Amino acid sequence: MASHDESSASRGRHRGPERGRAPGSTPQTPCPLPDRTRFLLLINDSRGGRKFQRKARFPLMQRGRSVLSQAFSRISGRCSSRYPRILQSFPMLPADFLRSIPQPPAPPLCPVPRCRGVRARVTAALVPVVVLLLPGCGTSLHLVESDHARVLAHQAIEGESPSSPGVFEVGFLTYGSGTDRNRIEYGDSVAFTTTAVDASKLVSLGGEAASRKRFWGFGPDEFPRNGRVWYPVRPEGAADGPFPLVLIVHGNHNPREFSDPGYAYLGELLASRGFILVSVDMNFLNGAIRGENDARGWMLLQHLKAWQGFDADEDNPFHGTVDWERIALMGHSRGGEAVAHAAAFNRLTHYPDDASLTFDFGFDIRSLVAIAPVDGQYEPSNRAVPLEDVNYLVFHGSHDGDVTSFAGLRQYARVGFSGRVPAFKSAVYVYRANHGQWNEEWGAFDNGPRSPRILALDGLMPMEDQLEFARVYIAAFLEATLREDPRFLPLFRDHRTAGGWLPPTMYKTRFQHASFRPLADFSEDIDLTTGTVPGVTLQGVGLSTWREGEMVLRSRITPQRQVSQQRQGVWLGWHRTAEAEPAAAEKAASAGDPDASDAACEVATTDDLGCDPMGPPRYSIALPEGLAAEWGAGTGTTLELEVAPTERKPPPPPPPTPEPTQADGPDDAANDPSANRAGVQEQDANPPTAPSTDPDDEDDPEESEPMDFSLELVDASGARATLPISQFGPLRAPLDIRVLRRSDLENSRFPTLHEVVGHGFSVPLDEFTSVNPELDLSTLREIHLVFDRTRVGEIIVSGVGLAQPGDAFLAPRVNGGTGAPSETDAAPPGSNLGCRPGNPEAPCVELGRVPGPT
Repeated sequence: MASHDESSASRGRHRGPERGRAPGSTPQTPCPLPDRTRFLLLINDSRGGRKFQRKARFPLMQRGRSVLSQAFSRISGRCSSRYPRILQSFPMLPADFLRSIPQPPAPPLCPVPRCRGVRARVTAALVPVVVLLLPGCGTSLHLVESDHARVLAHQAIEGESPSSPGVFEVGFLTYGSGTDRNRIEYGDSVAFTTTAVDASKLVSLGGEAASRKRFWGFGPDEFPRNGRVWYPVRPEGAADGPFPLVLIVHGNHNPREFSDPGYAYLGELLASRGFILVSVDMNFLNGAIRGENDARGWMLLQHLKAWQGFDADEDNPFHGTVDWERIALMGHSRGGEAVAHAAAFNRLTHYPDDASLTFDFGFDIRSLVAIAPVDGQYEPSNRAVPLEDVNYLVFHGSHDGDVTSFAGLRQYARVGFSGRVPAFKSAVYVYRANHGQWNEEWGAFDNGPRSPRILALDGLMPMEDQLEFARVYIAAFLEATLREDPRFLPLFRDHRTAGGWLPPTMYKTRFQHASFRPLADFSEDIDLTTGTVPGVTLQGVGLSTWREGEMVLRSRITPQRQVSQQRQGVWLGWHRTAEAEPAAAEKAASAGDPDASDAACEVATTDDLGCDPMGPPRYSIALPEGLAAEWGAGTGTTLELEVAPTERKPPPPPPPTPEPTQADGPDDAANDPSANRAGVQEQDANPPTAPSTDPDDEDDPEESEPMDFSLELVDASGARATLPISQFGPLRAPLDIRVLRRSDLENSRFPTLHEVVGHGFSVPLDEFTSVNPELDLSTLREIHLVFDRTRVGEIIVSGVGLAQPGDAFLAPRVNGGTGAPSETDAAPPGSNLGCRPGNPEAPCVELGRVPGPT
């Protein structure tokens, strides 16, 4: 898919900003020049010059680049007070650029050349070049203030981090064709040779076939099986295998800047912890090829077949070392999509696009890891790839300059479970992470040499932090799924349990266990009042917004259509305008007057949501009688839901539509398009999500009010308990991101400045019985989302259901598993936080039960 595709060879990435330094410049702290000047110095990269020269659009480009670099280097020194006047002599320069030049700039920290003759060197022939390049100049840094100091303040999981080296020494070798003409490690330095495979039915090189064969020395009919291997070396007294086998494959990149060495950081860690890691060479599939990810997946399986031979060969150093019941595949970028294809092909007998190519694999692939993957680059039989009963981990960076949306959420949604195996899936969105820093060879330059003028590189997290995140999550995932080590399982249900291990940034996480059963995934029909399971009903009361729809990524398919996340959600908005009326209505009702609460509402303003005698606005899920017992709901059960706050501040809902009078006629209300008997305001299909720019809104307390709401459970007897959802994870406003330096391009390319990524809440039901021991989970009848803690807001909810992940996932917990609210979680008016039925000191407020079906 074009919108999720990676750069072609002409956009190959560098290892880091150091390689973008101008030839001959001093390798020390750059001069503190204005952002625009600093960029213009950076463009003196020789590789970029050849690219511009090949395009031949501007014959003076190469000369202009050289002159430009020299001129700005000179005028940044002792001529600093003169260069505004120098540049103003060129009327073609944009006025906003001239105004942006400080006078004088900060003194440079680098060597200063003489300034004599500067104006003479900046010739009129250079002006078109400057005008061409100035649109790439940068904007100010734009980052959301991080809350990691609060969210990551706990380290509940005991012991060493999974990123700590293990007890094994690390060995390294390469295997391959033995004849590679470009890399000695796959030439005569291989430890042992492998045979080639014929991939011609999966790969078409088109017009590049001849040039590629000249460079590589082979075509698709004889692809080599090359790999770098990090393996555990048994220390004295340690076990001698067999070891789990893990393969990792890179994505697309400049094929002449080899990508497979970039995962050495993972190889060294995992080998020390008793895994064999193979970084598979597929550089010959990189470049301008499209639709080749089926070949990447197939090649992974061909490497596994080669490893069967290594394991069986008594003369091979890996003879008898592989545990064939514990295999994992990992991939980055296009490789992240390819691992899903490999897992699908592994269970097939024929290639979906050509039955003449037969498959005979059948490996025990337990786990998949997708690092910033694409999705839809290859679709077998024009269908998205489904997966079942495999552990799946996917993570993506918010500031990815290549795959600019969290495309892996689509494959995450397509991973299903039959319930026959205890698998799980996990997704993590990492704020300020980019695409290339997961690979040590790619680094920060997601768009190749031109990245400094295209991408907002100053907003990225440090590369070592990004690598550390990968070490923690990947090692924990493989230990848990290949070794059945339960120590790290709580990390995936609630990342706050490992706050001391994770780099300091913000994370949005999702988790789903194979035991999950949906109550409402909002995809079953177009009826807002029915759930996924027969008998489950949905109801909204006092809401400004209540609609279901498709969740999308921020990338576009067309200017009018965004890329689907392949999942549905429900939009819930509320706007409480007063707090006093609910209490008055409740007091009047408790006095015994059945009409008093309605009378109290009549004295309120017509747009006052607070006059609802039923209490705060809420969204309710009613379970049919006996469903909780049938599903075994109890202290080991969790309530699962994903919540994504939006930036929208809904207006108050309209007052309830009055009952039609006899004069109106019985059908007038039904025929009136303005009538809204459900009490839900009509909303545009795509409501605006951009934040308000009205300066009067800056002092509005709603803007700084943290988002929160209550979860309330009610059993068949009416016993209930309420807890704030913020107790179980962060509920953040959308994280604004600016991947591009130019805000005008960012705004035109993307419809929003954030990705709609929900945070998953896995709420143990025993937290509610700790609040109210009389709550009977086996007769659970109602689940309420009560919007009593934030006055105005809107959220998207998806994937509501129950699960029984097991005790290993549930302990330890950040709150100690007590369920007791902190002192800052005082019960808001009208809530049931800490209520006890029959206790006059802590009475339970009747918030308007939604009766379940009988």
